[in-house]
This record gives sequence, structure tokens and C-alpha cells, in this order.
Amino acid sequence: MKVESFSWARSARPTAWSLEVLRAMEWKRLELVTAAYFRHRGYRAETIDHGPDGGVDVRLFESGSGSAHAIVQCKSWGRRVDAKPVHELAGVMAHEKVKRGIFIGTGGFTLEAKQFAGANRIECVSAERLAQRIDALAPSAQEELLQVAVCGDWTTPSCPSCGAKMALQTRRRGAAQVWRCGACWPRRNQVEFRAADPEEAWTLQPIEDPAQTPSDQEHRTGAMKARVLSVALAVAAIGIAALTLKPVVGSFPKLPPPAKVAVPLPTPQRPPTAAAPAPIPVAPAAMQDADARERQAAQLELKRREAAFQTYFQRSDQCAIEANPTTVACVNEYIRVRRDFEQQWSQGSR
Repeated sequence: MKVESFSWARSARPTAWSLEVLRAMEWKRLELVTAAYFRHRGYRAETIDHGPDGGVDVRLFESGSGSAHAIVQCKSWGRRVDAKPVHELAGVMAHEKVKRGIFIGTGGFTLEAKQFAGANRIECVSAERLAQRIDALAPSAQEELLQVAVCGDWTTPSCPSCGAKMALQTRRRGAAQVWRCGACWPRRNQVEFRAADPEEAWTLQPIEDPAQTPSDQEHRTGAMKARVLSVALAVAAIGIAALTLKPVVGSFPKLPPPAKVAVPLPTPQRPPTAAAPAPIPVAPAAMQDADARERQAAQLELKRREAAFQTYFQRSDQCAIEANPTTVACVNEYIRVRRDFEQQWSQGSR
């Protein structure tokens, strides 16, 4: 994004240079005036008409040199430039192996930005210093630069995407006015600028680039997709847990139900006349011994069958690893082997 903010005081077309002219120019006109100034200083200056500039607005070449002598960044802002854009210019200088940088900011610079620029071979040029340098040129050169600055529509911002002039529009009733490019809107690569107080001066601040920020509809669609995905993952996790735990729980041996003992009921008798407690019927000792022997035999049979299964069941190499026995594949392996063993045991093959 080339422009962050600038001010426009509505007035008649100027006939001489002043600070108001420098601060009223839109961002592209400031770049053109800067390039024309350095051409009068003997440099070959190259600019980019529109589109991404890679952090460089003007490249300066000395006569006969194929590599850039310096790179220039221009900011037609109504506020002071902080250290972040200056850091970015230093990064571009290091990438392109350029030893000198020039930062032109019509709103001035913060102290931190000036300190960093001085330590990294970057010259900070405010609107006052640029006006002094233009005044030092010959009168004919000053007139030529003024024609470049104020010819045509020199205060309406240009579209950073296509270079066409933007139009002031209202997004919806009661909302702030914005600058939009009729040639690019509503394509996603268009930049909007919000306008304030139209009666005295225009203070433009950028709205986030639609090419980088998704629309409200995309926000809603993305949130819906995220919710659906989270629900699907939760259902899948529950299903995997059910498949893993159910075979393991079902594989534990079931003990046979206790044998039912038929206890004969005593013959009803007339209660004795004396207040004595009725005798409690007791199962015969032989019947109790038979019941105990039956339960003992069932337990011995269960232990023998389980010992035979432990001898019969051999885990595969993959499931023999301690970290793998609870995986779905290993649990299914255990179920298949257990089913085959129980079938053979019931048939008497084991």
C-alpha cells in the first residue's frame, strides 16, 4: 500500500511553491515531483507507474552507471513517519545492495525514525527541507516542477492498482466516505481510503486492503467450515474410541452363573403353643458339598481354558511392541484369534 494518509486543502491552483502545495499533492504526484527534482540534480530517475513497487518509489542512477546509486521512498502523510517504514527501507537497501537511501515524508519524522535513519545511511527529508531544496533550483526548474505538481487533477488520490483517479463514495448510509477506483472496484485487488470532514480538509486513512483481508461472507464461511470440521473430528474420535474399547471389554472371560440349589420347603405345621422360635431349615450337608464341588470344577475349567488360550495366542511382531497393543489393528487381531480359539475349544479340538 503506497498511501497511508494525506491532507487536501481546497484552494485555487497555486502559482508558486509552498509547504501547502507539497502537503496537498496526492501520493503519485509527490513521486513524480521527486523524480523531476533529482533529474535536475543530474541523476537518472526511474519511477513505477502503478502496482507493487517493492518498497521503492524512485531509483536514482548516476550517469553511465547500470546499478542504482540510491533508492527513494515517498510518503505523502499528514502525520509523522515512525521507525517501521524506515526499517523497511533499510531492508530493501540491504537486499538490493544500495548504499544510500532517501526517505521523503511530508508530515515529518519521529525521533526514533531519525536516529535509525542516521545510523543506516538514510536521509530523512521533510516537507520543509524539500521546499528549501526546490527553492535552491533555478527559477525555470522551479516552474517546471510546479507544472508537474499541479497540472490536471493533482489532489485526487490515484489508484495504487491501475493508476486511475479514484472517486469519493459512501459505503452505506451514515458511514464514512471512502475513495474507490471505478475501474478496479469491486475486484479484490482494490484499495479503499476513508475520508474525513469534507468541509475543511480531507484527511485520508487507509482501509485494509481487500486483497489481504477476507470479506464478511468469507469470514462467516470460514467460521462455519471450522465448526463443521471440529464436529466431524469429535465424532471420529468417539467412533475410534468405541471401536477400540468395545472389543477389549468384550474379550474378558465371563464366569458361569452360580448353580441354582433347590431347597425343599418345610411342611407347614401348626406353631407350638409355647413361645419358642421356629426351627430354621438347613440344606443337607451332601447337597452343600455337591454345590461347592460344581463351582470348583467350573473355576478349574475356566483356568484351564484361559491357560490354553495364552499358549495358543501369539501376537504379531507389530503388536508385540509395548506401545501398540491398544491400537485398532492389534485389538482386531486379538478378537480374531480369540474367536478361532473359542470355536476350537467348543468343538473339543483344544
